[in-house]
Amino acid sequence: MGNYLEKPNTSKEILLGDNDRLEYVAGEMQGWRVTMEDAIITEPHYDVDTSLFAIFDGHGGHEVAHFCAETYSATLKKNAKYAQKEYKAALEETFLEMDRLARSVPRDSKHYESMHDTHAGCTAMVCLVVRQTVYLANAGDCRCLVFNDTGVIYQLNREHKPNNPEERDRIARAGGFIVNGRINENLNLSRAIGDFAYKDNPQLPQTQQLIISFPDVVVKELNSQDVCLLMGCDGVFEKLTDAGLRDLVLTKLQDGSESHVL
Repeated sequence: MGNYLEKPNTSKEILLGDNDRLEYVAGEMQGWRVTMEDAIITEPHYDVDTSLFAIFDGHGGHEVAHFCAETYSATLKKNAKYAQKEYKAALEETFLEMDRLARSVPRDSKHYESMHDTHAGCTAMVCLVVRQTVYLANAGDCRCLVFNDTGVIYQLNREHKPNNPEERDRIARAGGFIVNGRINENLNLSRAIGDFAYKDNPQLPQTQQLIISFPDVVVKELNSQDVCLLMGCDGVFEKLTDAGLRDLVLTKLQDGSESHVL
């Protein structure tokens, strides 16, 4: 069946943790793919009063998603803007830096064999929580929802699809075309880390290629009504509605959890 299994691998890995401000739960399932192509970061104690959570939704292989999961955290902390507490700029620069690092893995790196000439890519959603402020960076089609205690659902991010006007115009300027929602009849997303075959025009800057890794960054102040922030790959939202997820999560919270859950 090519890149698919005869039946899905439905075993799940669940991670739980907390700090003095929040609790989180993260779940992973391989599904139909031959290998687990996605990866996550869960660092509730990332820095002083700061937590880091991320989803890297891989496609075309696992290499880029796993590389990002292993290197994004340290790369963000080394960023000069991060040290200056300019978190939005730091997140943007680190997304772009992931592309540069993935392209230039040195021969003596443990990642060299897997990353050398890879055709894989991954969408990326990174959530930096600084005290009560959420900085959400997104490149691709993952989704982040905030639920409050009255049941209101708020989508925090904008998903990047080829037919979105801003994305469509950039793709056209870069010489690409869209058929059935796919760039050059192939990828059905317009922002991602990796996918270097779509970033090889030397006449264009990094942020104007067919596919770009530059993220949107949304800043939200959490308040006493916000009870949950939910991040998920696009596959989750293809199977479950936002309202269905809200009802499931709020029911679980009412069963005993009192803090924000990611």
